[in-house]
Formats: sequence, C-alpha cells, structure tokens
Amino acid sequence: MLKVLVTGGAGFIGSHLVESLLRSGYQVLVIDDLSSGKKSWVPKSAKFTQLDVHSPKLVDIVKKFQPNYVCHLAGNPVVSQAQVDPANDAAITVVGTVNILQAVKNLNLTKFLYVSSCAVYGNASQSPTSEAIPPEPDSAYAMSRLSAENYVEYYANSFGLPVVIARLTRVFGPRQLKGAMARFVQSALKNESFELVGRGEQVRDWLYISDTVAGLQAALLHGSGLYNLSSSHGISMRELVLTFGEVMGMVPKVNYVAPIVGEPMNSVFSCNLARRELNWQAEVPLLEGIRLTLKWWKEQKKL
Repeated sequence: MLKVLVTGGAGFIGSHLVESLLRSGYQVLVIDDLSSGKKSWVPKSAKFTQLDVHSPKLVDIVKKFQPNYVCHLAGNPVVSQAQVDPANDAAITVVGTVNILQAVKNLNLTKFLYVSSCAVYGNASQSPTSEAIPPEPDSAYAMSRLSAENYVEYYANSFGLPVVIARLTRVFGPRQLKGAMARFVQSALKNESFELVGRGEQVRDWLYISDTVAGLQAALLHGSGLYNLSSSHGISMRELVLTFGEVMGMVPKVNYVAPIVGEPMNSVFSCNLARRELNWQAEVPLLEGIRLTLKWWKEQKKL
C-alpha cells in the first residue's frame, strides 16, 4: 500500500484531502500541531502525530514512515494574522516548509506537493490570471507563500526532489472557520447583516472543497511544475451576498464598511493549464457549494 504524509492534515483543506486519499486506498500519516485544525476532523483510519513541523522529531518520524508522497499544507492559513505578525507568519510558512523539505530530501519520493495560494499574484493586471503572469505579492501572507514556493523549487533543482506546486484560489466548504465566505455563512445562519467592504464590487473566484481536493490529487499523481486550481469564474462580493439570499430564501441585510486601501478589485485565476495537463476542472457550481456548506453547518448545530 502506497503511503502519503500530509502536513496540516487536521485543517480545513487537509482533512478533506486525507479523507479522499484514504478512499483511494492510500495509507496516510497526518502531522499537525492542531493550532488551527481539529483532531476530530482526522479520520480514525489515518495515522496521526501531533507535532509542529519545526520539531527536531520530524526527521525521525518521516524516516520511520517512509512515505511515497508528501502533501505539505502546514502553514499560517489566515491572511490578517500574517499582516499583524509577519515574522511569525514567515517562521510558520517559510521555515516550516524548509524543515519538511530537509526531512524528506533524501527519501525516494514519488512526488512532493506544496499547496500554495493564488494570493502570490497580487493585484495582477490580467484576469483570469494564468501561471505565466509573474507573481507580485502585495501582502505578508503572499510573500511567505512565494518564498516557500522558491524553496520547494530550490530543493527540486539542488537535490532532484520531484515536486509540484498547486496555487489555490479562495476555497470554501464544510469545516472552514475563517475568511470572508465563512463569515457570510455564519451571517446567513444567524440572519445577521452581511458585511461588505466598500460597495462590494470586488470580484472573487471561489472553489468548492471537493473540487479542490480532486485537483490536489490530480496534481500529486499526474502533475509537475506549477498549477492554478480555480473555478476561473468571478463573482462580486455584492452578488455573492445575493446568492446567499437566494439559497436561504431571504432578502439579505447588508452593512457597508470603509474600503481597504490597495485591496485587489479583480481576483480571478485561469485553470486552463490544470484542465489540459491534469484533466481537471471545477464541477460544483457556486450555488450548490453554498447550499452544501450551509447544510453541513446546520447538521453540526444538531449534534
């Protein structure tokens, strides 16, 4: 049985990826310090070690497990936290990535997958933004993600590590606790006002979690180089609020707040390369993804 090591496997995206890998017949080891993830999200059939990727124990644990594949998702998931404490963000995301690369560089890996973010493009002039557009990170979060990517490529070039990088657009779905979509979900469930920045004209690209996981597995098994995983479709934040109203059968209340200086107005990303090389594209419509997410949260409240 092939083995997969997943760092950050107790988090929102990581836990869904672990479930999918187990269904596909892999043996999975999750390493997570539970700083943002939850142990209850890790399936019982997966092996689990609570550990910070900075720990000196990491090398021995990895060596003992002898993974065929590594999926590295451990890192700071919150953009605002990176802005407040960029040094800590870099320590978690950049140094943590170097540590796991060091731990696996001498193993006979089939593939090392680094899960990055489309935030590295910054306020790109082209939309949808393709992988050919040079990154222009304009936040601490984006800079640390791009730095981690550079280290991944360095280990590929210097040590022959087989790598693939997946840049994710804005992902949403069950278990997501942070971010704009998560706040909108809670506003809908509590019948509270939706908070919109400026006039809500910012256009965003949203990808449901099951599509995200399918893309990550396709990249892990068939990819090399760099891929955007996105829906390639944009919707304004104001239209997104109206979509929630449609799903909930209500007229949403809106609270407008001051615009954020420098915030990108159009963040939509091309997934044409992933479509061609990985035979992957988003399948779940935004409306259905929101419906499934709201259903999950309602079920949690019944437990």
